[in-house]
Amino acid sequence: AATIPLVSELAIDDIHFDDFSLDVDAMITAALRMFMELGMVQKFKIDYETLCRWLLTVRKNYRMVLYHNWRHAFNVCQLMFAMLTGASVGLLAGELIHHCGDLGLCSGPPSSPSSKGGSSSFPKMMWTAGFQEILTEVEILAVIVGCLCHDLDHRGTNNAFQAKSGSALAQLYGTSATLEHHHFNHAVMILQSEGHNIFANLSSKEYSDLMQLLKQSILATDLTLYFE
Repeated sequence: AATIPLVSELAIDDIHFDDFSLDVDAMITAALRMFMELGMVQKFKIDYETLCRWLLTVRKNYRMVLYHNWRHAFNVCQLMFAMLTGASVGLLAGELIHHCGDLGLCSGPPSSPSSKGGSSSFPKMMWTAGFQEILTEVEILAVIVGCLCHDLDHRGTNNAFQAKSGSALAQLYGTSATLEHHHFNHAVMILQSEGHNIFANLSSKEYSDLMQLLKQSILATDLTLYFE
């Protein structure tokens, strides 16, 4: 763990982080740094070797598709990390829209920070809130794991394609959030594989709460939810 670069060296606390500055292996070490920086390894007594193995397996279970790949998963996780740690950086509305569905954080246009209760016009600039001070530790662990797992085994096609083609996934999960259910089940499959249970030392209540939150966070990435 001592050889893992610091947050400042990786620049992963910056909302405008350039994810192409890291290669596929450096993204693994950066993900490790996020877990350590957020106190997840210490708080939940996550075995370091198990965490490394889990991250490598998660990466391996992303297909070589153009967009919904390991780099995309890491990119979403890095943005969540920056938001959790409260980077005081302006976020353009267009960028927020681009990532909102992937993070599963909003169900519609947020109101202006300056408005006092009302959903007025969509603001030009948004600011992160330092979510680490708002969320519980279990919630933080759930969203970080959710970000890394939210597109596992993505085939490069959308839910409409799954439904219209009558794919095996559509037959297995139905036509509502087909891929998102698959991503969650794939995440569970990895966690249940020997030597991959990073939640092994959680209490039964923590584990139950976390798995429910993990499922909610991954299912919330179905973009159709934001157009209903």
